[in-house]
Amino acid sequence: MYVVCSTRSPRSGSSPFDHRVWVFAGDGCVQEGITGEAASLAGHQKLGNLIVIYDDNHISIEGNTEVSFSEDVLARHAAYGWHTQHVDLGVDGDVDVQGLARAMRNAMDETGRPSIISLRTIIAWPAPDAQNTGTVPRIRAGRRRDRKDEVTDGHGPGC
Repeated sequence: MYVVCSTRSPRSGSSPFDHRVWVFAGDGCVQEGITGEAASLAGHQKLGNLIVIYDDNHISIEGNTEVSFSEDVLARHAAYGWHTQHVDLGVDGDVDVQGLARAMRNAMDETGRPSIISLRTIIAWPAPDAQNTGTVPRIRAGRRRDRKDEVTDGHGPGC
């Protein structure tokens, strides 16, 4: 998904490929092997129009990532040649919206290589009984989701 629609092209405005590609990825997404291969290629190709916002909430569909994932995602992407940034939680525990806006502007200014922003979040913030749990991807409106809900409401399982 990292490389989809990205291309090296002049930034003259005349190319149909003169655009930015935004990717929103979660913990499960960055754990996939194919993601590493695509990220390596994007760095090698210097796809400066590619910006990834990585929702670093430490939860995958299986639960807390500490049981299976300990690598430094930003260090890996830096090794691939990416521009990397980290936005920590806001003072109140919610997303630091101003920090994210700054990071997004910095990423847009970086045109010589792809960018990744690690955005630290708490899944299900501010719901006290659901925060930091692996069941959150299946919960909607206070009840468990079933397969029928996923198909009919257009929201399939996430990364």
